[in-house]
Amino acid sequence: MYINSNIKFKNYYKTLGIDKNASDYAVKKAFRKLAIQYHPDITKNNKLLERKFKDICEAYEVLSDKDKRQKYDKLNVHNWEKRGITANLYEENIPKKELNFFSDFFNTLFDSVKDSTVNRLKKANDIHRTISISLEESFSGTTKDIFIEKDEKCKQCKGEGKIEENTCNKCKGQGFFTELEPIPAKIPKGVSEGTKLYIKSKGLGNGNLKGHLILTIKIKKHKMFEVLNEHDILCELPITITEAVLGLDVEIPTLSSYVKMKIPPGTQSEQTFRIKEKGLLKANSNFYGDLFVKTKIIVPKLISDKERELYKELSTIETTNPRENFYKI
Repeated sequence: MYINSNIKFKNYYKTLGIDKNASDYAVKKAFRKLAIQYHPDITKNNKLLERKFKDICEAYEVLSDKDKRQKYDKLNVHNWEKRGITANLYEENIPKKELNFFSDFFNTLFDSVKDSTVNRLKKANDIHRTISISLEESFSGTTKDIFIEKDEKCKQCKGEGKIEENTCNKCKGQGFFTELEPIPAKIPKGVSEGTKLYIKSKGLGNGNLKGHLILTIKIKKHKMFEVLNEHDILCELPITITEAVLGLDVEIPTLSSYVKMKIPPGTQSEQTFRIKEKGLLKANSNFYGDLFVKTKIIVPKLISDKERELYKELSTIETTNPRENFYKI
């Protein structure tokens, strides 16, 4: 790889204060501590520290990515520094390039001058959660609290992790606390399995690097209804042999109420009927899917003596032979 000799090498490990063999967890921990300490919201109007914050973000962008880290580690750092191209991370007179959040070193190494690095970092700061809701909640909509981890700078040691030479006993040397913050998430009616909901600026990071909270909807299995697609649902209606033969009027439960339905005489097992617009809300519309009702004829395992007597009498006068064509090939 050819890199312009005017571009200064950057030691990303030194920037984060970690060893070259540091684990992914150590990289993340170091970044979180430094990001809190040098964030622009804390070091307001200090251009030098603002640049340092960007260097910290740049180092984390590389060392937290397996492919980028491998590519970076392959550089011949010794020869580079031997040529006098040394790291100078905090020059005051750095030309402003609004297109490039990171340095020329980064953009040259990863050919990313045309990319929006800020957007990539914001995406890296997104929090992804899967949230399970009931079918009733999908039908009607609901609001749920999503708990996310939030890092707060330790006020006792001011994020340093130490007081003089002693480890801060409040944050145990981390420089920050991790707390659970409840984020109210409004789940609109009509959401289906796999729907993604975005709650803006509720992810990690701060300022222009603030990510989003992204929720993926999972619908819990219902004890009665089966989701056929994004808007149609199915339920199974148990009926007796007598009801199948004679027919009946029955109330069918839906996700919002009950509806009356007529089961005609001679209904077969697993015969399906449709009740219009009693399903789920169709995406991007004000229309609902349908509820399908499938019958299931239940044969009793235990019957009374009277029932047995009547069934025997019925068997002597039945005119239908269900095996009429069974032996015909």
